[in-house]
Amino acid sequence: MERLQALHTLLPGKVDTSPSERRRHGRDEGYPQEGEVLAVVYPEGVEDVQKALAWARAEGVAVIPFGAGTSLEGHLLPLGEAISLDFSRMNRLLEVRPE
Repeated sequence: MERLQALHTLLPGKVDTSPSERRRHGRDEGYPQEGEVLAVVYPEGVEDVQKALAWARAEGVAVIPFGAGTSLEGHLLPLGEAISLDFSRMNRLLEVRPE
C-alpha cells in the first residue's frame, strides 16, 4: 500500500508490516477475538509519536497504544483500520517530579 510506504518513509526502521507482528498486536491475553492492524510502529521518542499520530490523523486511521500486550479487556482488537503504537522502545526515564 502506498500510504504504508509513506509511513515507512516517515519513520524508517520503526515500522513493521509483517503478518506475524500485525496479528500479535491485534489481540490481547483475555479477549477471544483477534484482529490485524495495518502496521506496528515502534516510536523511540516524542517526535516519532507525533509523526505517527499526524500520519494517522491525515489518513483517518485509528491508533491503538500497545504496552506489554497483557490486557484482558480486548482494547487491542482493531475494529477498523488501525495502527499499533508499541512503546517498548521508549524505555528511559527522562525526568522525575516528586512534587
